[in-house]
Amino acid sequence: MLYVSDTALWLGQIPNAGTGVTHEIIAFDVAEAGALSNRRFFCHTDHGHPDGFAIDRRSWVWTSAADGVHVWSAERERLGFIPTAQTVSDLCFGGSGRRRLFMAATTSCWRSTCSADLRAHVRRRRACTHFACHFCARP
Repeated sequence: MLYVSDTALWLGQIPNAGTGVTHEIIAFDVAEAGALSNRRFFCHTDHGHPDGFAIDRRSWVWTSAADGVHVWSAERERLGFIPTAQTVSDLCFGGSGRRRLFMAATTSCWRSTCSADLRAHVRRRRACTHFACHFCARP
């Protein structure tokens, strides 16, 4: 599976198309030889556009947005949302066992150590209180 963030309309890069129309992630199947097929809609964010995203070991898609980080299962089930004080533009996993979520926001970089029961955490849809100060910035 290959995921692609489609922000072209938002950026106004398609001739004769309006801006602000799409903000979505699309998915493709990938053949063994690398050919793409079965282009399909995967998800969209409610606020902003999904610019940066990362896939965890469970195949969950964690995507940036204007209001925080949205989390989706590979089956397109919305698992949750972590609100942030600034627009998140990119994110990745790192650290021991890839359990740390690193987020690049408007003027700050944050990291959050993911608990074993992260699914329950993101389903609460409350502000995440597990951010650690990184580069002297707080959400």
